[in-house]
Amino acid sequence: MDGPAASALHQMTGPFYLLDKEVAEGHRGEVSSSWGQEVSPPGHEWLAVGDNSVLFQVWPKKTSYVRLDLWGGPPVPDEPWELTWDGRLFLPSGLVVLVEFEEAELDDCAPFDLRARDAHWRTRVHAKFGKYDHGPEVAADTYDVDFYRVQLWPG
Repeated sequence: MDGPAASALHQMTGPFYLLDKEVAEGHRGEVSSSWGQEVSPPGHEWLAVGDNSVLFQVWPKKTSYVRLDLWGGPPVPDEPWELTWDGRLFLPSGLVVLVEFEEAELDDCAPFDLRARDAHWRTRVHAKFGKYDHGPEVAADTYDVDFYRVQLWPG
């Protein structure tokens, strides 16, 4: 596969979560929620991870762009990023949402559909901080923002 099967770009402000939609809405059923119980992996203080959530520890009021990519298998190697975390998330609904920490409400955009329920997802998060080399999806006059790329694939 040359590229992601689906992609979405979101703009966020301040710290934010990536998590399963049903977990965010409180419809967990038999699934335990890690929302609010995330822990930073050693050497990765810029994020905190739970079983079905990731907290991006961004400065308050800081603008971030987050690109979500769905892959059918491991992604092809990407451009170099400042930081990368690899792990695994359990996403019971198969729908991912972004929730700003201070607002504690679902992002206005539609959930990102992973096309499979009750599955574990290999997850790779890339980060660049305060950069200007943002590519064609972001306005050219954008500056001093953080960029994240979240790649998800079955596994």
